[in-house]
Amino acid sequence: MTDTWIDFSHTYEEGMPEAYGHTQMRAQRVNNANTGSRITNITFNSHCGTHIDAPYHYVEGGRTIDSFSPAFFHGIAAILNLTKAEFQPITRQDLHRNRHLISNADFVFIRTGWEEKWSLDEYMWKYPYISSEAAEYLTEFNIRMVGTDTMSPDPSFKSGLRKGSPAHMALLPKDILIIENLTGMKSVTDKVVEAFCFPLKFSKGDGSPTRIVGRFQE
Repeated sequence: MTDTWIDFSHTYEEGMPEAYGHTQMRAQRVNNANTGSRITNITFNSHCGTHIDAPYHYVEGGRTIDSFSPAFFHGIAAILNLTKAEFQPITRQDLHRNRHLISNADFVFIRTGWEEKWSLDEYMWKYPYISSEAAEYLTEFNIRMVGTDTMSPDPSFKSGLRKGSPAHMALLPKDILIIENLTGMKSVTDKVVEAFCFPLKFSKGDGSPTRIVGRFQE
């Protein structure tokens, strides 16, 4: 048997999609004046690209990204195939049909197919979302993180469907972290994989860009 690795992260680059109101990533290539070596001055927000939301992102007094041990970010991910059209919710029933996968997992990664629209304007605001009932259902399982291939588990404000942040507020207060902008899941849907999701260790961080990869044996 051989190990197969899958990259679930988008490439970080200037011009990549950003949530409305977030600072765009900037990369300035420079040379060290003393050594001549190449370095890059990078400006980005803590929720750019593929990233993890810590509870403090929404919860006053919630845990920050640096307060979680490395072991928290390694575990078994259930990859759910829940293809959805624009503005369509992920329902409790969708998740209940996949409870056999969820019950054996540490993380739940949801593929709606929206990752394929990454370079399009509609990726930013027409994406599917997790209904409040579905988010509450996920808290019934012994999971540590929930990830989607969309900008957010809650609908965009531009869609007109946003009423508060029910998915965020169902998960984060229970220390179930949220991963946004996953990709690369198509080949492993309806399976479980070993996942590695290590964020940058920002002091008092509300979130962090993250390289997320999966491994399974064939």
